[in-house]
Amino acid sequence: MLKKITLFITLLASIQFAQAQCTPDPALNYPGISPNKLPNGIVGESYSQVISLMVPLDTSITLSGTLYNVRVDSASVISIENVPSNFSYEADKPTRTWAGGAKGCARLFGTPLESDVKDWVIWVKVLTYFKVVGLSNQFTRLDSSLIDFKVAMPNSLFELNAIQSVPSYPNPAKTEVNIPIERSNGIVELMAYDLMGKEATILYQYDTFSNEIKVNVSELPQGVYMVKILDGNNRMYQTKIVKE
Repeated sequence: MLKKITLFITLLASIQFAQAQCTPDPALNYPGISPNKLPNGIVGESYSQVISLMVPLDTSITLSGTLYNVRVDSASVISIENVPSNFSYEADKPTRTWAGGAKGCARLFGTPLESDVKDWVIWVKVLTYFKVVGLSNQFTRLDSSLIDFKVAMPNSLFELNAIQSVPSYPNPAKTEVNIPIERSNGIVELMAYDLMGKEATILYQYDTFSNEIKVNVSELPQGVYMVKILDGNNRMYQTKIVKE
């Protein structure tokens, strides 16, 4: 029994280590975090992407108004925040710490849920340890890097097609908005999203129209909305509406 338990623990550790495997971006040749934007995650599909880090070796900082040259000892990723609730990350080093001048990486993975559909701004927090030339004390500095990330619904035409930005008027509006788009003989659908990426409502569905459509927004709460439009020819449009 002891051998079986030991074997199970060893196997589990091996699986976790295998999941954590990643290779830093070879194109990253400057200190910092890369990329600043991750590919979209799709609801229900397994997601895995690598975030790379390059630790500076020598840099300069200002302490009490004086500029100092510093030698970086190491840097640690202390957290990756504001990610979907069932996402995790693992670094290529269990300590999540790399020496000055070294490269490292972390693999962000999980399966997005429908409740995760929105635009995310991921925070990568790094604690850097360094020494000031001429001083014996070690200092630390906490830095944050931002990474854009979006979770979308699967097979969404809004994600697969190029989107053309169009104006709308009046803007701000209280009851009705006019949106100019190309004539189409197919069904037109409009969807409004608030600034958190949450779908507000399907505003409009129409079979035939001129080169301009009129949208009733009187039922929308006050706020700023991004409206996405799909016509019968699979042309995509978007416009921003401010509801008074």
